[in-house]
This record gives sequence, structure tokens and C-alpha cells, in this order.
Amino acid sequence: MNKLMSRMKLGSKLILMISLPLIAMLAMAGYIAKNSYDAATEAERMGTVLSQARMQMDLLDALQKEAVASEHYLSKRGKEGAAELQQARAGTDRALAAYREARAGVVDSPRLEQRFVILDKALEGLPLQRQRVDKIKTRPYKMRRAYGEMADALLDVLDNVPWEASDRRVAAQAELIAILERLKELASRERALLARTFASDRFVGQDFVKFSRMLSQQKSLVTRFREMADGDAAQAFDELLASEAGQQVQRMRDKAFEASDYGAFAIQPAEWMAASERLIEGLGRLSQRIEGEAVALEHELRNAATATFWTTLAVLALALVGTLLIGWVVLRNVRAGIGRAVDAASRIAEGDLEQHLEADARDEIGELMSALQRMQTELRHRIEKEAAIAAANLRIRRALDNVASAVTVSNEQNELIYFNGAAEALFRDMEADWRAMNPAFSVDGLKGTPLSRYFEEGEFKQAYMAKLDGERTIEGELAGRQMRLVASPVYDDEGNYQGRVTQWFDRTEELRQAEIERKRLEEERRIAAENQRIRTSLDNASANVMLADNDGNIIYLNRNAQSLFREAEADLRQDIPGF
Repeated sequence: MNKLMSRMKLGSKLILMISLPLIAMLAMAGYIAKNSYDAATEAERMGTVLSQARMQMDLLDALQKEAVASEHYLSKRGKEGAAELQQARAGTDRALAAYREARAGVVDSPRLEQRFVILDKALEGLPLQRQRVDKIKTRPYKMRRAYGEMADALLDVLDNVPWEASDRRVAAQAELIAILERLKELASRERALLARTFASDRFVGQDFVKFSRMLSQQKSLVTRFREMADGDAAQAFDELLASEAGQQVQRMRDKAFEASDYGAFAIQPAEWMAASERLIEGLGRLSQRIEGEAVALEHELRNAATATFWTTLAVLALALVGTLLIGWVVLRNVRAGIGRAVDAASRIAEGDLEQHLEADARDEIGELMSALQRMQTELRHRIEKEAAIAAANLRIRRALDNVASAVTVSNEQNELIYFNGAAEALFRDMEADWRAMNPAFSVDGLKGTPLSRYFEEGEFKQAYMAKLDGERTIEGELAGRQMRLVASPVYDDEGNYQGRVTQWFDRTEELRQAEIERKRLEEERRIAAENQRIRTSLDNASANVMLADNDGNIIYLNRNAQSLFREAEADLRQDIPGF
């Protein structure tokens, strides 16, 4: 086993150690997390949806009962039905309180919030409607319309609740409940309308139009229910419609529709009310059955999530044990090689570059030891090379330190990194005048700062703020002195710009002496010109003029004097033989 592991790459060892168990653990962890989250979310969502649906159904039933009790109370002008009305109102209040409590648990939903606003506005009229009923200050049709608006707003919310369910099955169950509740509401309104019609033995006003609209709406809802319901729910719904109560209600509807023009229905309101009530109760029982199926689905999901949880834990435990076993085998093999590599690296870090490193393994440990071997050799050669470069740099630095010219060196950011003794002496001589120009100037603080910081605006400052492309000579006044700066760029072996070296020449005395010499020459030229004017005057003078130096040597004769001496030359030779 150890021989086999020594031939494997380190990556293969690590992959072998963690891949299969890690993949299994990640897969199982993801599976359990997803199923647990989905189950919890679905259960919570289903609980919220079912709670909302149940509370809305109860509130809708309570409003329907209160509407019936209110109509009976109004029809008797308050002489009968007071106790039943109060009992119905108490039921409505309880259902309303339960509904509002359940509504507080609904997550934020723009769709439902819009419907809740409409529903709240409709329910705000409930106290006023009750006052009008108590005082007999409203008509039955107005009362029915007011309660109908509340029921419609409530049904609108109920219709939109299925959209809040994330699971398709939950949404379908909730929508079936909403359809049944709307059928119950339409059946309740139809019951009241036909009861009045059968009592008067004719349709009054717009009652037939309303009745026709109700039949159309119920037909659409029945079709929708059959499309959505599964086999059991659809069968139960068809059985309800085919029951004695369902058939009786349908026959009374057909009779009312056929005799709508002339009346004479021959149907007792009580008989119609009883059959309609049985049908409404059947719809309610079917709604409760579907709600029970939804609750059973919720329990099924929770049980499935629990089973998945424990199954996943078992798989994770097995994967963990496998990981530990494989990890122990791999770790024992890797630790020895890593230990040798760490020891070798530590000795290299301590400066031991002569140790013998073995790289006989063919795995990553062997490659690491081989790399350490190469690193040790390269470090040794690099140190030797850098030592030679450092010695050469030291010689250059010492040469610069002792050179008579002032020299400075700046880096690629134009920050001063070196100046020799001559430059330091020059800067200290200039320090007082330089501080007068720039108070921040200090010879001790020059290194590490750009020289451009201490120059005034002009050619010097611009030259030391930019990269130097070639040798440049700059002359001008600096801190009261006449300076010449000769700057040359410095590049490394790869041609990268490293900075500049600058020679500083103080030409103040040189220029002063040049100015003195210029003035002397100018004075000599002036005197020479003046002497020339005097000579010209003497040459043209009518008198005989002769000039001699301090030793009596003749240095000048004007023209008349020369003519005189030439005329008397023979006579003067007699007395002066050498004349």
C-alpha cells in the first residue's frame, strides 16, 4: 500500500482522500438541505395558505348568515329575528377576528396587499350597515348589495391566495377551495333571489337578469372545477350535483327560467330553501374534504422530509468514516515527505546552501525536493552574483564619495537617494540661501524627497518633475548661485528607467572672474582707442613731437619730427655716428 501511494502524485492522493467522500457529503448535504428547506417552505406556505383559506371561508359563511338574518329582521320590521341577528353578528365578529389574526402571518405580497386594501375598505362599512339594519333605515336590496360587496371583496382575496403557493399541488387545492366558496356564495345569493321570486310568483325588476348572470357564473365555475380537480374530487363533485338535492335545485332553476315571463312557478319558497340549503351544505362538505386532503399532503411532505433527513445523516456518517480511513492512510505517507521538505527549506532559510537533498520519489514530494534542490543551487549562485555586484557597487560608491565634483542620484520617482561628500558640502554652503527661498529645505532631510520640491517654478523644477529621456544640461540661478546641472538617465540591463545621476557645478566664482576679465579687456580697449585718437592728433600736429620712456629710449616721433631728423640726418651723424 505504501509503495503504491509513493508512486502516486500528490494531487491524486489528495483527490483520493477527499473527492469521493466530499462529493458524497456535499451531495447528501445539498440533498438534505434542499429537501428540508423545500419541505419546511412548503409546509409553512401550505399552512399559511390553508389557514387563510379556512379563515376566509368561515368569514364568508358568517357574512352570509348575517345577511340572511338581517334580511329577515328587515322584512319583519324588527319585530322578529333580533336574537338570531345578534347571534349571526357575534359569529361574524369571531370569524373576522380570526381572519385578521391569520392575515398577520401572510408574507409580503403585492398581489394580496392590493386585495386586502379593497377588502378592508369594504369591511369598514359593516358597522354602518348594522346601524342601518338596527334602525330599519335601509331596504333589503341595499342591505344585500352591501353584504354582497363584502363577500365579493373576500372572494377576490380568496381567488388570489392560490398564487401565493409555491407548490403546484397546494395551489391547485387552494384554487379548488376558492371555486367551491364562490359557488357557495352564488348559491346563497341565488337562494335568496329565488326565494323572493317564488314567494311573489314572479321576477321583479332586474331579478331575472341577475338570476341569468348567476347561472352563467356557476356554469363557468363548475367547468373550471372539473378541469382542475383530480379523479376523486371531480367524482365527489359530480355525485353532489347528481344527488337528490342537486337534481331538485336544477329542476327548480329550470322551472324558474322557463316560466320567467309569466310566473306561476308552483314552487314553495320553503321547499326551494331546503333543497338549496342541502346543496350549499354539500359544497361546504366537499370544500372541507379538499382542505383535509391538503392537510394530509402537508403531513406527507413533513414525513418525507424527516425520512430524508435521517437517511442523509446515515450516508454522511458512512462518508465521514470512509474519509477518515483514507485520510489516515494518505496523511501517514505524505507527512514523512513533507517533513523532509520542511526541514530542507528551514536549513536553506538559515543559510545552509551546501546540504545534500535527495529527490528520488516520483510523486509531488519528489518534485518538491527537486525544486528545493534547484532553489538551493540558484540561491547560492545568486548570492555569489549579488555579492560581486555589491562589491562593484561599493567600489563605485566609494569612488563617488571621493570625487571632487558634486554628484547626486535620484530614483525613478525623482526622489533623491544618494549624494556624495562634495554635493553635501555644496548643499550646506547653499542651505542658508536656499532656506530663504524655501523654508522646508534641509540637507539632513533631502534623501527620500524629490528635489523638485525645493526648486522654484522654472526649468529646474520642470526637469526634475518628469522622466529624463536623455542627457540634459541646465544652467541658471539657484539659491543665489549660478549653477550648471548635467543630468544623465540611468537604465538597467533590460532597458528600464531607474532614475538619473546629476553633476552639480557652482559657476558663481567662474562667472565673477569672467565678468572681471571682461571689464578689464573692455577698459583696455577703451584706453587703446583713446591713445589712438591722441596719436592721430600728434601725427598731424605742426610742432615737432618726440616721446621717450623712462630709460630715455625714443618710443614716438610725429611726422614733422621725422622730417626734421631726416633733413638734419647728415649733420647729426657727424656728431652722433650711430644716428
